[in-house]
Amino acid sequence: MGQEQVESSFQERELRWNAWCLSVFHRTYNSLGSRAVGAEEEGQVTETVMVSDVRENPVALRTVDRDSEGYQGLVKMLTKDFDSLPPISVRKKFCDYTNVDYLEIIDGLYRYQATKDAGLTTIKVEILDIDDDEVLAMQITCNGDCGYQKTTNYEYANHFKRILTRDISLTISQLAMKIHNWSPMRIKNLLMPNLTSSVNVLVFSGKITVANAYSLAKLPQSEQPNWIHRAQQMSPLDFVPLVTTHLRRISKNWKKDEEGERVPHDDPIVVRQGWDNVTHKSQGAYVRGDILVHKKKKHWRIKHPFLDISNKFEYAGDAMRVVEEWIDGGS
Repeated sequence: MGQEQVESSFQERELRWNAWCLSVFHRTYNSLGSRAVGAEEEGQVTETVMVSDVRENPVALRTVDRDSEGYQGLVKMLTKDFDSLPPISVRKKFCDYTNVDYLEIIDGLYRYQATKDAGLTTIKVEILDIDDDEVLAMQITCNGDCGYQKTTNYEYANHFKRILTRDISLTISQLAMKIHNWSPMRIKNLLMPNLTSSVNVLVFSGKITVANAYSLAKLPQSEQPNWIHRAQQMSPLDFVPLVTTHLRRISKNWKKDEEGERVPHDDPIVVRQGWDNVTHKSQGAYVRGDILVHKKKKHWRIKHPFLDISNKFEYAGDAMRVVEEWIDGGS
C-alpha cells in the first residue's frame, strides 16, 4: 500500500471515529431527557428525508469552515459511504410566511452542509420534540472536541450568553444541569475567570446568579468586593446595566503599565452604596447626606458644613470609606 493510500485510510478511520463520537453525544443527551418523536421505549426513531426539507437553524453554536481539511475529508467520505454518518437532530417547524412545514436543524449543521456539498439528496435525521431552551443547551452538549471542527471558547461563551439572555435567574449549578457534560467549574473558568475567591464562593453557592457574576468579572478584582452586596441583592436587569455604566465611566481613566497590565491612570471611581453622583465646580463629586467628597487639583477631599477635615486622598473610594467609618462610629 502506497503512502497516499495509507494517509487516506488513516483520514477515513479518523473521520469514522469523529462520526462515532458524535453519535455518543446524541445518545448521552437523549438518555438525559431529549424526546424523539414517536420513539419506542428501547430506541429512537431515525428517518431518511429529503435534504430540501431541512433548513438551517438561525441560531447556531458555530459556523461551518468549508475550506478546512476536516470538512473536505468529510465531504469526500460521504461520496463513498453515506451510511457511516450518524443522523442529524431536527425538530418540526412551520413557516407562517410560506405556510410550509419543514425540519429545523438542532445539531448537525456541519454534517448537513457536507451532505449538500457531496451532492446527496437525502439525509438521515432524528426528529426531536424540544423547546427553544433545550435546543440551545443541546447545541453545546452535542458539540465536543472530538467533532469535525473544534469549537472555540469564544463560540462557547457567546452561546452561553444566549442561554442566560433567555433565563437571567440561572445559578451556575442550574446552568450546569442544562449542559450535561459541563461542570460548574468549567463554566466558571470559561465565563468568569477573573473573579476573586470570595466572589467564587458566592457564585458556587448560588447566592450570585451567573448573569451578575459575568458582569462582576469584568471589573478589576480590587473593585469586586465593593459590588458583592448589590450582586447578591439586585436583579440582573438592574445590576448588569449598572456595572456597564460604571465600566464606561472608568475606562477612560485606565492605561497600561510597562508590562502591559491595565492600571488606574486616575481614580477608578467606585460607586459605593449610599452615595449620589453630583457636579461640584464643574467636576464630578459624590454626596452622602450633607457630606461632600470632591476633587481639588490632584486629590480628593471631604467637605462638611460643620467639620474641618483637611485630609487628602488619592482615590475617591478612600475618602468615602473614611466618611462611612465616621458615620458608623457615631463620631
